[in-house]
Amino acid sequence: MALIFSPPVAALVPMAVKPSHPGYVLFRRYRNLDAGINIFVVGGVVTTVEPDYQFTTPEKVYLGGHIYTITQSEADVLTAAGYTVIVTSPPVTAGVYQEFYTEVY
Repeated sequence: MALIFSPPVAALVPMAVKPSHPGYVLFRRYRNLDAGINIFVVGGVVTTVEPDYQFTTPEKVYLGGHIYTITQSEADVLTAAGYTVIVTSPPVTAGVYQEFYTEVY
């Protein structure tokens, strides 16, 4: 059994180029591109706001768009914050993301 976490994505990057560009009329009709949301764990608190590294160092950083194998304690913190953690069986090995899920928290 392995616990998998992938930070969420949101449509944050505009597809439209600068208004002065000839392609603006076409691309402004497309939806924004998805971008991964970074998640920081600072003092046991889960946040998407990047901490000021001069004063604080996060215990854990989850970069958006990446897949992480996490421990049960990390899963507990993330699920308490409202994020989804996936339980896989058999375990994920060598960075391969398998599509056989047994349970989703």
